[in-house]
Amino acid sequence: MPLQKGSSEEVISANIAELIKAGHPKDQAVAIAMREEGKMKPNSIRVWRHKKANAAGDAYKNPDGTFKGGWKGCIEYQKAQGYSEESAKKICGKIAAEKGK
Repeated sequence: MPLQKGSSEEVISANIAELIKAGHPKDQAVAIAMREEGKMKPNSIRVWRHKKANAAGDAYKNPDGTFKGGWKGCIEYQKAQGYSEESAKKICGKIAAEKGK
């Protein structure tokens, strides 16, 4: 499973798909592909995920920052970001606890 060389978005996406196909979890595949291309330092996956989430968040969030559809909307958003159902529920629970809901 040699990864493709290059730093374009297409090459990185292809490498992520190859790693997922080989059985790596999505988060791990993203981290491996990005590190291989020199785009990320070991602990910067959170920064990349945050930027990606902000770019895609409009479809799941209201203008005031709350999730469309409430709890279910939060879970759907987290799953769209690549989290498992269980992880999505934990994240949404933490968000709700922080907001006092």
